[in-house]
Order: sequence, then structure tokens, then C-alpha cells
Amino acid sequence: MNLAGAVAGVVLAIATQNIRVGLPPPDVRHDLNQAAARSSVVFTQEMGYRDAAAFRPSGWGSDHVHGRTRGDCATYWDRSRWHLVRWHLVHTFTGTYRGGNRWAQVTILKGTGGVLAAVCVHNVTHARLHPAVEREGVSRLRQTLSSLSTRYANVVVGGDWNRGWGIRPRFKGFTTVRPDQPTHKSGATIDYLYWHHPPVRFMSVRVLRPTFSDHRGVRYRLRLGG
Repeated sequence: MNLAGAVAGVVLAIATQNIRVGLPPPDVRHDLNQAAARSSVVFTQEMGYRDAAAFRPSGWGSDHVHGRTRGDCATYWDRSRWHLVRWHLVHTFTGTYRGGNRWAQVTILKGTGGVLAAVCVHNVTHARLHPAVEREGVSRLRQTLSSLSTRYANVVVGGDWNRGWGIRPRFKGFTTVRPDQPTHKSGATIDYLYWHHPPVRFMSVRVLRPTFSDHRGVRYRLRLGG
């Protein structure tokens, strides 16, 4: 039974932006602010040891744990549109190599669109060299999404998948739309969002550039509870 309904027709603009480790603070702010412009929720990756709260756009909230692996994801939201209900981490990828130990961040927000379950993800690096690590992590993520989608009407998941579009993971009950341009400066499309469909429905997607990070931002516009 779904415990948190939605107000049909509310538009969610949600972006994801990998902010490469080592960028100086002004470049971090540029990439984050660009993603936040015309959005009300932003997923970021590679935040790690940064003080994520120090980079909040004016009037925004954030959740983040300081640390290389647990702190990889940070989620930001416009406090004029959303307020925080709660958030937690899910240990999805448990590889013992660098870039193989990753946590998904689940943020529950309440606003005019009802309740949104927003899940920030950073898939393992070198997934092709460690298929079992990725397979087990994606399985844990599927379980998390299944649980969330039975409780909340609006569930969105995404970030840096480190997987090209043609070999992207699939999640039962969730759909996605390919960004209109490559999202990585190598020419690959590895940053994208999925949403529980229905009730969440696609409106548009736009790749954001220029960025100082090696990843470009991606902004989706979705209709909640439609």
C-alpha cells in the first residue's frame, strides 16, 4: 500500500552533477550552481571530504556524510519547494578496490508535489573488470527501489552510473530517457536518471555545459503523480 500520495501535475526539475575530486572551490560552486539553476533538487557525486554544506546555493538545504566512500553522494534541495523528512545511506557496492565501495543516499523530501524519495547513486568504476561487485550492488539497489516504490508515489534515482547508455542497468517499474548529448567529456553517456513510471512521467531532459568537472550536468523535468 502506498503511504504517501502526490499532487497530480506538479513539475519536478531535478539534476545530477558529478563534481570531480580535486576541483578548486570556485569551480565546485560553478558546477553546482549551474545544476541548481532552474532545478529544485540536485544529486552530486565525488563530494567525499568536501564540506558539502559550504557549497549550498542560497536558500538550499543539503545532506551529506563527510568521508571518501560514505560521503561520495550529497543531495541538495530548494527549501522554498521542499523540506527534509529524513535521509539515510544504503551500502550498495562493497568492492574492496578503490572505486568499488559505494553508498547510495536516500533522501525523503516533502513539498507541494507530495513526498519525493530521491536516491543518489555513484556506480563502481571499472565495472567490466569487477562484474560480480556491480551485479551484487545493483541487486541491492533494486531491493531498495522496490521497497521505496511500495511506500512512496514519487521515486527518482540516478547519478553517475559509470555505464554507457547501451549497457545501463534496468530496474523493474522504472524508466529513463537518454540525455540529448554525451554527459562525459570522453563522449560517453553515463549520467542519467530513472523514475517510477507511473505515476512519474517524463517531460524533458537537458545536458548542462560548460562544466569544470569531466562530467556534464543533466537536468530532467518530470511530472509527479500525473
